[in-house]
Amino acid sequence: MTARILQFFILVSAFVPAIVRPGAATWSAGWTDWEPYQMEIRQDNVQGVSGLDVVILREILRRMDLRSEWARMDWSDQLDAIQDGRLHVISGAFHTREREAYAHVSHPYRYEETVLIHRRGERRQLDFSTKNDLRVLLADGRLRLGRISGYAYADPALTDLLSEPALQESQIFYRNEREALYALLSGEVDLVPADRLIFQTLAWREGQQTRIAEHPALRASAPIHFLLSRKLTDEADLERFNAVLESMRKEGSLGQVQREYLHPLLLSITVSSRWFFALEIIGVIAFSISGFLLARRERYSFNAGVLFSILPALGGGIVRDLLLQRVPIAMIRTPAYLLTVLITVSLGHFLLRVLKGGTERGGKLAERIILIADALGLASFTVAAVVVAVEMRVEPLWLWGPLMAVITATGGGIVRDTIRSDGRMAVLTTDFYAEVALIWGVLISLALGWQADQLDLNRVVWIVGVSTVGGFLTRMAAIHWKWKPPQS
Repeated sequence: MTARILQFFILVSAFVPAIVRPGAATWSAGWTDWEPYQMEIRQDNVQGVSGLDVVILREILRRMDLRSEWARMDWSDQLDAIQDGRLHVISGAFHTREREAYAHVSHPYRYEETVLIHRRGERRQLDFSTKNDLRVLLADGRLRLGRISGYAYADPALTDLLSEPALQESQIFYRNEREALYALLSGEVDLVPADRLIFQTLAWREGQQTRIAEHPALRASAPIHFLLSRKLTDEADLERFNAVLESMRKEGSLGQVQREYLHPLLLSITVSSRWFFALEIIGVIAFSISGFLLARRERYSFNAGVLFSILPALGGGIVRDLLLQRVPIAMIRTPAYLLTVLITVSLGHFLLRVLKGGTERGGKLAERIILIADALGLASFTVAAVVVAVEMRVEPLWLWGPLMAVITATGGGIVRDTIRSDGRMAVLTTDFYAEVALIWGVLISLALGWQADQLDLNRVVWIVGVSTVGGFLTRMAAIHWKWKPPQS
């Protein structure tokens, strides 16, 4: 199944019931708000349910020649409905002995990581490293822990610990992650054990990502399963269900659905962090300064200086977004980048008028600072370009990711030099510049494709971090050793 066909199927399947033979049986399935696994989407004022779990389950049922109907419920209510026989199947479940009593457990289809979330800046108040330390803090009442009703955790020992009667007074239960998040932020509880990606995605969507952090203790990962009600299904149903699941795994469609839903979100969460945004702003400032100084050296007007600053700082991203039909384009999504350019140019114009020159030593120092900032900007723009390529689901990524990186890093400068009628275009002729974006664009794209089914937030942070540092060091090495691009 090609990527484009799969994307079409994912979109259509959210709004159109599975096409099966007339008179086919219908299975009821539960879902809740667990982006990116289960979520409500809207298109043309029509509501639908989608997400990684939903798409996989819907396709399994279609291949079993079954219709599906979906009921939105909190997780604890889904477990009750499976036990009572009001739902046939639910997704996103850890395997526990207790659940085996009322549900058939499918083969695993993905993994989840349980982490402990706390308010940022309060790490010292949560000084523990083992489960026994956590037990002591809960038993003494020094720690209040928020939980989602019905949850088990990747580490069964943690589930057993939190079930101890002596620790119940220190725990507060909530219906869903949103309630737990705001209870944590308000100080009602001090710690929340949760699925890492679901909780981080929620905090990111709510604009609260910078207010939470992960405790380094007690992290664990475990496989996730579907649960089939024993009252409504039998062993033969489970066997057919698992056979279809394994066939999807072997043909690659299971992994492709995971990449479609997880990769864009993992990358978006990572690059929306403060440190990466700071790198982008540094790059914008560097590109703005270079454009402004160029306009001043060639005796252009102040307005031309603004234009020559905007083009290298933002022009490449605009060209990239137009090519990928990304709406709205990055410059319009936030005014921060454009305001940074305008402030940089205005401040530079003011300082040059006030200082009226400077020492040769100061000029050389400023040039070095600009080169360092420019290299940071090049590295961050390269990573951001590949992120956009993943977000827009262009395939193959190893081709389009590097191309978007080169366009983002150099496109604006090329447009500026075209306006200036400068045929030399240093970024394409004398500077080892576009090659840096190309090299690291390829490496990032290959890293994302390698073991893609096991990609998680930790790995993405490492890929982004290593690629950013690598791009920066490559550019600085090219400057130091005066590397030149290959000539045609």
